[in-house]
Amino acid sequence: MNQLSIIEKINQIKAELLQLAGSIRDLPPNPNVEHLGNNCFSISLNEIAKHDKWSPEFHNFKKQYDFIAELVETLPIDQVINKLDKICNSKRYYHKSNLIMFHPDVIENLKSIIK
Repeated sequence: MNQLSIIEKINQIKAELLQLAGSIRDLPPNPNVEHLGNNCFSISLNEIAKHDKWSPEFHNFKKQYDFIAELVETLPIDQVINKLDKICNSKRYYHKSNLIMFHPDVIENLKSIIK
């Protein structure tokens, strides 16, 4: 295998990862959320209590999809699959000392396109 074919293979993998990131961003929004604008949404107290998560980020699927897609786009190629598996299995991710908890529906939607 020569250097040119290796570079072509790497570029092909990068293109596939960009397609994956786009597919992640296109996953469905939270059906239990009513958007009231770009930075505001409403959700029932029952839905919040159901998961016992009071953070708005937990219920904002788009924000979670964007975070995961950004990981896919920016991580070194050899780390992407491992990180996605870790997110799917643990339903959480530590980013810059911050714990990000992923909604179970986000994880199921993510699994549907990466498995």
